[in-house]
Amino acid sequence: GTMVGSGDLGNYHVEIKGASLTTDYEGNPTVVITYAWTNNSDDTTTSLSSVHARAFQDGVQLENAIVMNEDAFDSSSYMKEVRPGTTIDVQNAFVLTSETSTIEVEIEELISFSDEKVRMDFGPTALS
Repeated sequence: GTMVGSGDLGNYHVEIKGASLTTDYEGNPTVVITYAWTNNSDDTTTSLSSVHARAFQDGVQLENAIVMNEDAFDSSSYMKEVRPGTTIDVQNAFVLTSETSTIEVEIEELISFSDEKVRMDFGPTALS
């Protein structure tokens, strides 16, 4: 099932916190999605190896963006090892295909046999 905004994905809890606009290394409009990721498993792990975030516009998946501006995007957050019971903020960046279409964000467990996902939509006016 689909959970809006936050929910449990297997041994992990995610809460989509927001979206902000920046540009990628080529100057293309880019959205940075921030979500809180909690490791409720018994093992120290990374969000990269546990959940997968995707974004869509007009029904088409967006490409991951390369953002050089460290103030706008923490590119290492999803690779940080996190102990059980700990929450960190994770960011993913995607190149926009439109500056007016709604951005649909979906986060799923990386290896899962369920259809559980956490979803949130960001209209153009919701971006800071």
